[in-house]
Amino acid sequence: MKIRAFVLGLIGVVAICGLSYLNDRVLRGTYLIGNNLPIAVYGFLVIFLLLLNPLLGKLRLSGKELAVILGMVLVSCCIPGSGLMRTFTDVLILPWQYQRTKPAWKGSTPQVQMGDLSSPEKLAEAIRKNSLLKQFSAQLPPDTRAWLQKESGDTRPDQVIRVLNTLIYERVLLKPEILREEQLSSIQKELAGREAEALTEKEAMILGRKALTLLFPGYVKPRMPSIIELVPDYMLVNMIREHDDVLNRFLWGIEESTSKKKEATSKTSGEAGGTEKKAKNATLGLEIVPWKAWLTPLKFWIPLILMLWFLVLALGLIVHRQWSRHEHLPYPIVNFTSMLLPDDETGKPVVYRQRSFWIACGIIFFIHSFNYLNSWFPQYTVKIPLQFDLSPLAAKIPYLVEGGGRWFLNR
Repeated sequence: MKIRAFVLGLIGVVAICGLSYLNDRVLRGTYLIGNNLPIAVYGFLVIFLLLLNPLLGKLRLSGKELAVILGMVLVSCCIPGSGLMRTFTDVLILPWQYQRTKPAWKGSTPQVQMGDLSSPEKLAEAIRKNSLLKQFSAQLPPDTRAWLQKESGDTRPDQVIRVLNTLIYERVLLKPEILREEQLSSIQKELAGREAEALTEKEAMILGRKALTLLFPGYVKPRMPSIIELVPDYMLVNMIREHDDVLNRFLWGIEESTSKKKEATSKTSGEAGGTEKKAKNATLGLEIVPWKAWLTPLKFWIPLILMLWFLVLALGLIVHRQWSRHEHLPYPIVNFTSMLLPDDETGKPVVYRQRSFWIACGIIFFIHSFNYLNSWFPQYTVKIPLQFDLSPLAAKIPYLVEGGGRWFLNR
């Protein structure tokens, strides 16, 4: 193998990864890499072998070199298009959008509600008997401090709820002295050495409500967590500690998100228009990407993905001998590719010397070319149908549509 095959393979990898993003995300065209047999790769191979390779003379690429180049390019196809990047970044951040727009994802509020108490009178007595809470009563509002210092008194549910929510909001339940209680050891693990003051308001309220449930078991019902709270923090983009602008930029784009934000805060329409014009004319660099929010999940998922790819390669080496030599299982994609590569004797693919191949290729080329002309000039041409609508059979044979079978009736 010559070094040029490796260099051309790297160029092909860069071209596939770069053009896939341009085609799929910017131009919004049909996916350049849409399946396990990417037309963009094999189509270029056919054109290259027909038109370009014969003109190179002594510099033309051999079948072995083309196999190396094609192998490198096909391996890279698992990253862009319908491979990894089609859903990878979406999976890391879109759950936050679902939590923002779908009520079923949100969970219950951290604040104590009327239905969360089982016995307000006994709970009030247990709170007043807790000496640790009284130590921090000076940090509480006067009415809450007076309620705690009474040995007995108002035990109405609304008053108990007010006191509990004040304890949560003022972060009293997250003080180190209170967290030393044995039943609050899980809260200490979640804090992981961070101070309560360093938490965001949402983080503090969620942990405070959990601490309240653990500190007074049986009196305060546990809250229903949101779906995202059940996922480890390192698996998703950190939107609790970061601003919602990270999500808005991902959904709308950096320019549009910035212009919308500044337009909402501007006082006059003239200021908004100037801001938007300035945002569109600005040059975007890598530093504008919120790497701080993305770094933690990327550090978790990228090594895992690399290990899975290595596992697939290792598994292929293990089963290849058994499958190919003993069980004689065919590899359809490999066999198809081998038919397109030139042999060492003539420098031309064997399939190109078969008349049946050119007849079939000519028929298919004619059909698609005719339909392409019809899309531009429907008044002068007739479209050749490429599918049959069998949906009327569903009325006669209902069993055809069971289990999603309706999808196949109009193909």
